[in-house]
Amino acid sequence: MSERFAAADGIRGLACLLVVSTHAIVIIATHLSSGLIGVPKVGVWLFFVLSAFLLTYKFSIGGFSMPIISKYFLGRALRILPIYFIFVVFYWLFGTANIDSVHDVVRSFLMEGAYAHLWTIPVEFKYYALLPALAWILVACKERFGLVLGVLLGLALLVVEQELWPYWLTPKVTSDTRWYLSCFTVGSISAIAFDFLRGKFKSIYRDAVGLFVLVGVACSAPAIWCASTVCDENGYLINKFVYFSIAFSVFILALIDGEGVVGGFLKGSFLSLIGRCSFSIYLIHWFFVMRVSLYFEGSYLAVFISIFCSLLAGYLVYRYVELPIENFRHRLASR
Repeated sequence: MSERFAAADGIRGLACLLVVSTHAIVIIATHLSSGLIGVPKVGVWLFFVLSAFLLTYKFSIGGFSMPIISKYFLGRALRILPIYFIFVVFYWLFGTANIDSVHDVVRSFLMEGAYAHLWTIPVEFKYYALLPALAWILVACKERFGLVLGVLLGLALLVVEQELWPYWLTPKVTSDTRWYLSCFTVGSISAIAFDFLRGKFKSIYRDAVGLFVLVGVACSAPAIWCASTVCDENGYLINKFVYFSIAFSVFILALIDGEGVVGGFLKGSFLSLIGRCSFSIYLIHWFFVMRVSLYFEGSYLAVFISIFCSLLAGYLVYRYVELPIENFRHRLASR
């Protein structure tokens, strides 16, 4: 059994646009870069939380039988690896991601190293191997002892993760999943609480939550936050994923059904399309941003062009490469 949430693709689309647009501004409009350092990572953290939420919830309603778990692992492999491998080779051939040798290609294939924006793929893919066990622990605790103890167990896991891998020591760029476990754990905790909270709040409160989180994300940019407080523009935001993950989990709980004005915006056709294409857009956008920056540094028009090209190219890759792979994956899963 599975469920399609009305605004899930739109939330992905929002995260994708946040990453692509802020990367373009930081790399091309360099005079603005100090005010946006770390903001692209905020979009990545939203991806992490949403992914954990959706997959944990799917397990919570579908169960943990061997056929389901087998389909899960096969599905994750087919969802991520083919298109990821294609882009590793693409960046080896055409540059911009520091994949400069066969050795780099092999390391990327083995989910080692942190090459430009591709560092996020090993982090997420390696977590997929852990997710069924974590989801089972949380779901089993909830079903046996109740939601409160299930959530408390999740929070205890969060505390242990931060004791072992505290967020403030997270390397600036790393493909080591351990540092980002807390992002995923927060998403999984949200998933087991979702059914209890679903439908309990009016649309106006959902809108208030959505706007509060979106305004908070905007105000967290160094250009705004460091203008009103004492902080280091070059580093204060890059490791605050625990706080953002909690905020994003509330955002997802409030809006993933697409209710209210903000929910309606998220489930709209534009953001939903971007969300469906988000993996391909994310993988290819670095190439356009870096290439454009070589010739038009500082140009606002160049920022727009790089974003437009990223979205268009990402859509084409999705339509003619990723979607056929996805259709094949779904045919296998239906057997």
